[in-house]
Amino acid sequence: MKVIAKSPLRISFAGGGTDVSPYCDIYGGYVINSTIHLYTWAIITKNTSNTITFYAKDVGLEFTSQAVGEISLQGDLVLHKGIYNYMVKHYNNGQPLSIDIVTYSECPLGSGLGGSSSLSVSLINAIGRFLGFEFNEYELASLAYKIERENLGLKGGLQDQCAASFGGFNFMEFGKGCPDGKFLVTPLRMKEGVTAMLQASIVMFYTGQSRFSGDIVDQQSKNIADKNSSALQQTHKIKELALEYRQALLKGDIKQMGHLLHASWEAKKLTATKITNHQIDEIYTKAQQIGIYGGKISGAGGGGYMMFIVSPEKRFDLIKYLKTINPDGVLYTDFSPKGSQAWVF
Repeated sequence: MKVIAKSPLRISFAGGGTDVSPYCDIYGGYVINSTIHLYTWAIITKNTSNTITFYAKDVGLEFTSQAVGEISLQGDLVLHKGIYNYMVKHYNNGQPLSIDIVTYSECPLGSGLGGSSSLSVSLINAIGRFLGFEFNEYELASLAYKIERENLGLKGGLQDQCAASFGGFNFMEFGKGCPDGKFLVTPLRMKEGVTAMLQASIVMFYTGQSRFSGDIVDQQSKNIADKNSSALQQTHKIKELALEYRQALLKGDIKQMGHLLHASWEAKKLTATKITNHQIDEIYTKAQQIGIYGGKISGAGGGGYMMFIVSPEKRFDLIKYLKTINPDGVLYTDFSPKGSQAWVF
């Protein structure tokens, strides 16, 4: 028996950070994002050796043990171990599985494209199907969040799990005001011409710097919990800009989307330190000189991918400049309408 699951990565346009506790619990958060045609994969094969093996091909890590109901979280591949433990406990009566699991991501570690949570969703979907369970989008996102954030204590919000589970363009609401105080995902009905124009206007560029988002998220959360007036005010602004971005997106106002992206980036930089650095600022300044409408760093910040919105006429000029920094750094992809999928063979 073999199960293959894949889940998309995402780019976030507006509201990032308002999906993180305690902000969303107290004030409610809004996020707009879209999935893209890059994926994380999980492949499960039943074995006869009474062992459990994880092969994380993209990072070159491997773990093997006797098939047990609960694996120690010590060492590497904590996410794999934590998800295996939870799924075996809650969906297989604690009985161990004799399986090999191969995983990999189509983006670099620390890219800011939601890869870790996408991988969580892929693993949960794959193990669930292996055990005979099919989860809907809300169940997948909730399980991934619970295991990552609550059980394993990994820092971050909820938008990445939702994006990987639902797919497509979505307006997401988090925390206060949502059913059970959790989240609500509303698909955005995009006109084909708008998505085409947006596709022709976006440039994604890998800075070459991986980053650990947990430190930044931790500081943002602490600033909110401590009622740091500046950080709180800027996070409120990011939330308000998400509502404006939704309107611009549905109208197809690309220029306004870029301006709102810039305004959100300026606010985000004031919510915590280490969100930007000299290299990121230098690239952004040069991109402004070329004529971008706006841009920002993807994910929590500090590295990974930068996203720019620029007129299609100037897109090539921006790409030409960015390739002088990192020849292989420009990401060519388009929007993916589907969330996580799994198949049994």
